[in-house]
Amino acid sequence: NGLNEGSAVKFRGVPIGSVEQVMIRAENQIEGSTAIPVLIRIDRTRLKNDLGVVESAFEPEAIRETISRGLFAQLSLESFITGQLFVELSVDPKRSPGQQNHLVGESDLIEIPTLSSSLDEITADGAEIISKLSELDFGRLNENINRVLENLAVALGGLDTEAISRSVTDAADTVSGFLRS
Repeated sequence: NGLNEGSAVKFRGVPIGSVEQVMIRAENQIEGSTAIPVLIRIDRTRLKNDLGVVESAFEPEAIRETISRGLFAQLSLESFITGQLFVELSVDPKRSPGQQNHLVGESDLIEIPTLSSSLDEITADGAEIISKLSELDFGRLNENINRVLENLAVALGGLDTEAISRSVTDAADTVSGFLRS
C-alpha cells in the first residue's frame, strides 16, 4: 500500500528509475509464493550520462554479480504525509537477505532479493502492542488503583498536619537563626 506505478526507484537515495508495474503474481512465480512482484525500469540514459555508469553494468551477468555482492531492494517511505513509498536499492553484504527465488524457469526478469521494510517492523510492533493491551484486565487494574487511593486517603487522614506545619516552621526558624549568627 503506497507503492504505485511511477513511484521512484533510488540507489542509495539517488533517483535511477521508476516502478513500471505492481502485480499480484508474475508469470513463472513459484506455487505458494506470497511475494508481490514489482517491475522496475532503470533509466539507463541517466545512469550513463549523469552518473557515469558503463553500459556493461546493465548486462544480466553484471547484475547477478552485483546481487551476489549484496544488492537488495527495500521499500522506503517517500512521504510520511501521503504514505507514498519508493524502492530503495543498496549494496551491503552484511544486510543482504540472500537470494530466495520466487520465479522458476526461464524469464527475461532478474529477481533482486528484498529486505522487509521498517514499515513492516513498525506494523508488527503495533500489532503486538495492541495484542498485549487486549490481554490487560482493565477491571482488575481499576480495582487495584481504587484500593491504592483508598489506602492513601486513610494514611493521609491520620496525619497531624498542624504538628507537621509547626515542625517545618521551627526548622525554618532554626536555620534562619543559624545563618544570621
